[in-house]
Order: sequence, then C-alpha cells, then structure tokens
Amino acid sequence: METYERELAARQDDWQAARNVALVHRYLGSVYEKIDPAQSFSHLRAAVDLDARRSVTKPRDRQTQLDYSFDISMLGTYFEKRKNYTAAAEHFEKVAAIRLDLWQSEPKDTLARERLAFAFLSWGRVLALSGQPIQGRQRLGEALEHSEALLAITGRETSRQTAERAREVLKSIRE
Repeated sequence: METYERELAARQDDWQAARNVALVHRYLGSVYEKIDPAQSFSHLRAAVDLDARRSVTKPRDRQTQLDYSFDISMLGTYFEKRKNYTAAAEHFEKVAAIRLDLWQSEPKDTLARERLAFAFLSWGRVLALSGQPIQGRQRLGEALEHSEALLAITGRETSRQTAERAREVLKSIRE
C-alpha cells in the first residue's frame, strides 16, 4: 500500500497509480469488513474518493466508471450490513445511475447490463428494507427485466442468479 501511495504522491496525475491505490483500498476494505469495520470504512471511503477524481477526469472511460461504481457499491453494502438502509439505498442509486449510463452508451455490452441488473437488485432490496416497498418493487422489477433479457441472450449463470434473487426478494416484500 505504501509503495502505491508514494508512487501516487510523486505523480499526482498518474491515473494508473491512482487506480492501483484505489484497488488496494477496495481490497483492504473487504478484508477489514469483519475484523475492523472502522478500518474497512476508511479504506472504502478512500477508494471512492480516488476513483471519484478519476471519474471526473475521465468521464468516458468505461473502466474508470465501472471501478467507481464498484467502490460505491461496496460502500453501499457496508451500510446495508449495518442496517443503515437509507445510506445504502443512496449509494446503490448512484451505482445504478453510473451503470445505466454505461449500458445505454453501449447497449451490446452485456457485462455492463449484468452489472446494472445487480445494482437494481441491491437498490431494490435496501429500499424495501428501508420501508419503501413500492420503490423497492420497481427497482427489483428492473433487475428482473434486465436479468431475464440477459439470460435469453447470454445464458450466463450470474444472470439466472440475479433473476432468481430478484424474484425471492419481490416475494418477501409486503406492501
């Protein structure tokens, strides 16, 4: 970590170094999740901050935008695990917006659409948990729609799993 941070400090405009540091923060955030939540949050926040800067500088770079969405998603999951569903929903909404833009700019990109379906699933789940069942159902419906379309196109197991999970969560929501 220190090596990457030194490299980044020496070359502030080196976006590959910034990506490397953000990736390390993201991975450390995941590692610390169960053993030191405060440390986990600190690393996840650092990853978001770095990739936010990259995102502003490189708004049309698909990998940069996807990296940024992964960071925000992990922070959303962090809040969801702590039952802060409102904060989680705000984060997953941002993730869905980024991934929707990626998919709409390249509709044949099935991976972007798969990531979008997962963002809708996560967002819908936490909306329902935060006491917003109608909005949660809408997002889960979008997750299901995208996943089923992808399943017909690609046959990927991940699309089947996302569709199945969206159906399960939809069944569990009471209005």
